[in-house]
This record gives sequence, C-alpha cells and structure tokens, in this order.
Amino acid sequence: SSGSAILLHSLAPSAGLSRLRASMGTCAYNTTRDAYGTWLEEDCWVECMANAMNINLGKVKSIEDGAATFYWPGTGNVVYGINDIFYYGVRRTMADVKGNKLQVGQLVQTSEGHQGMVREVSEVYVSLVFGRGGWDGADGSYMQKDINNIGLQVVGDVRSRSCM
Repeated sequence: SSGSAILLHSLAPSAGLSRLRASMGTCAYNTTRDAYGTWLEEDCWVECMANAMNINLGKVKSIEDGAATFYWPGTGNVVYGINDIFYYGVRRTMADVKGNKLQVGQLVQTSEGHQGMVREVSEVYVSLVFGRGGWDGADGSYMQKDINNIGLQVVGDVRSRSCM
C-alpha cells in the first residue's frame, strides 16, 4: 500500500548502519516483527488475524529493511511493510512441512515414519511427544527449521481417533 511505502522510506537505515549490517550479515539485523511482537524469520509461517480475505497460512520468504516478502498460496509473493503487517494482523504461527497449522492434540509423523502427538504450540516452537517405544530422545520442543528438517506432517487428530 502507499502508506507502507512512505513508512518504509522513513525507516530506511543510514549509510553507516547499512555498512554495519552488511559486515554482520542479514541475520544479525532482523528488526521485523509480527503484529503481536514476535520476531519474523525466513521460512516461518504466518496467518492474518484481521482484515484479510485469505484464510490460508503464508510463509515468510525474505526480510529486508523493515519489510517482509510473504508467499500466500493462491496469491503468490506479496511484500508487506509494518503498516500492512499491523493492518492484516499478521501473526507468526507453527506449521508442518505442507503448511498445515499445528495444534494441540494433532497426530504427526516425520518423514522417517516416527509418529507422535502435539503437546503444546507457541508462535516459535511446538512440543512433541513420541510415546513409549517411539523415537528415543525425540520428545521435546521443535522450532520451525527443525519441523522442516524432520519432515513433520499432520496425519490426524487424537480427538477423532477411536480404539480399534
């Protein structure tokens, strides 16, 4: 939007700050947060909580100078400045490798076939339990990059599963 273009121009870093950032690398200078204050990172998933027609999750593709490029299925890549992030209520969330939002009680499976259950979800991690006889030492907290690395997918929901 035109309002975010004006804001982005006013937030442009000084030449000295740009040189410092270049010497430190981009990871050391991420100042972009979601509308709720959580840091955004490349490859994390987000959802729009307000003023949005898109009900799918989106993925952060890149972050630069206070703006983020999001990939929205069905829409493609869209660049949002801070005004847009607040307007749409962009909120970081956790998702499996296919972009399905992770929620407490879901049954999940890794690409190697290990099955577990989602115990807790925050904006930046998910706690998984793999149970007795499961994957040794795998219970614990996983960040989005870990989810991607183990190929975690939602395969069901505990509440809808019956005993056989």
